[in-house]
Amino acid sequence: MTWRYTTSDGQRGGPIEQSELQGMLRSGLLPPSTMVWTDGMPGWESAANIPSLAARYGVGDVQAPAPAPESPTWYYADRGRQVGPVTWSDISGLARSGIVTGETPVWGGQGDWRPASQSDLSQVFAASRPAGPPPLSGEYVNNTFAWLCVAVPFVPNLIELADPSADKLSMYASLGLYVLVSALDAKSLKGAGHAAPATGWTFFIPVYLWKRASILKQSRANFAAWCVTLLLSIGISAGLTAPETKVNVVCNPTNDSFSCTVTHDQGRVTVNVCWDVVLTCSGGVRAIGHGCQVSAPDSIVTHVIPESEVQNLAQCTSATSTTLEHLVFTEQ
Repeated sequence: MTWRYTTSDGQRGGPIEQSELQGMLRSGLLPPSTMVWTDGMPGWESAANIPSLAARYGVGDVQAPAPAPESPTWYYADRGRQVGPVTWSDISGLARSGIVTGETPVWGGQGDWRPASQSDLSQVFAASRPAGPPPLSGEYVNNTFAWLCVAVPFVPNLIELADPSADKLSMYASLGLYVLVSALDAKSLKGAGHAAPATGWTFFIPVYLWKRASILKQSRANFAAWCVTLLLSIGISAGLTAPETKVNVVCNPTNDSFSCTVTHDQGRVTVNVCWDVVLTCSGGVRAIGHGCQVSAPDSIVTHVIPESEVQNLAQCTSATSTTLEHLVFTEQ
């Protein structure tokens, strides 16, 4: 007789001979609560509840439960209707053909309605199942990679802290991590006997987490936590976003130049500011001077445009106004 067993990280071990399993239990390598399975069992069971194993490491005498008496008549539910009475042979045939599934409510003459997998029909499902143990139930599956998916929304925040301009890098990094983590999670699910959600759902990670919880019949805590971390990430990103850069330039004419005050009012980056100062004169003459100045955050700098660099200044006999045009700035 060969057995399979669960490891501490939710994976399935085996097959191993019964004597080897008993030795691991006796030596303490496996605790009595280890879930085990062998051919003919309807599902995984604690080693402490298996008489042939429990007696070998001093748990005490554990008696196997007596099988429930066979009911002469059975009923099953079909689209909200009671169907029956049918014989044991009939309902067994329905179970083998898939018409009655493990989730189908049945009644065997005693108690209340229950899923077929929790009735005497469990032995029929076990006999018709392909060779090998059934998948581990959700409580024994490793959820580490699912929780790592929950943390991925914070990755763009970390990248933005290092480099505020790395928008594309944060997007590709998040997508790459989702693909990697979901691939590792799919491998973990396969090791526990489950088929992971379709690969395409990796690009819609909340749907992946929702379907994963449905497959394992777990709570949707991973899905809810991902939604919360996404909202938190958006809030953090909004707080990290640099404010719009604002630079103010005021120019006043002097006897032989323009004196321009450059004030960096808002923003966290150094910029190179360029502008044209225009002196409008009588007769439609426009005297134009061009200036550029590097401006650091929260700084006030004076830039002087000499008279020799002002076009048409000699033709300006009477000034009527001074204006600033073409103010632009670029990050340094």
